[in-house]
Amino acid sequence: MGESMGGAVAFDVMSRNREEYEGVIFLWQYGQDETCYNISAPTAYGRKPRLGTAREILETTERISKSVSKFDSPFIILHGLSDQDFYNESCSKDKQIKLYKGMNHALTYGNNDDEIETVFDDAISCALERSKTPVEGLLSMFSQTQTNENEMHAFQ
Repeated sequence: MGESMGGAVAFDVMSRNREEYEGVIFLWQYGQDETCYNISAPTAYGRKPRLGTAREILETTERISKSVSKFDSPFIILHGLSDQDFYNESCSKDKQIKLYKGMNHALTYGNNDDEIETVFDDAISCALERSKTPVEGLLSMFSQTQTNENEMHAFQ
């Protein structure tokens, strides 16, 4: 799963290692989106990127644009209403798009808690529906990473 620029990283990893993954969840905007520069998330880089970083972003975007029509891996896109190009251009037979009206570029930050929980619930449901790993195995993996039993509700 990749959000924002992490979506591009997830695409790149999936494209290069197709046999190792059952699918990918994108929480991203394919192509240009001016709202991605207006994020107040604590992890967002708020300055202009350095030359090397900008070049890498440009090259990655170009590589994705050139290969999206050949991307046949299972995927789901969770994003705002303007993110349909990648979905339309991909040749994948197992694809899904869920658009969230009125939500920001970073779906898991800057929106209200109920909206964020909906995004995570949708992502987890999609992963569980498509996974070849038994649900019990996935839930036990998630529970091992939880430090507080009250936090487990997000994975049930």
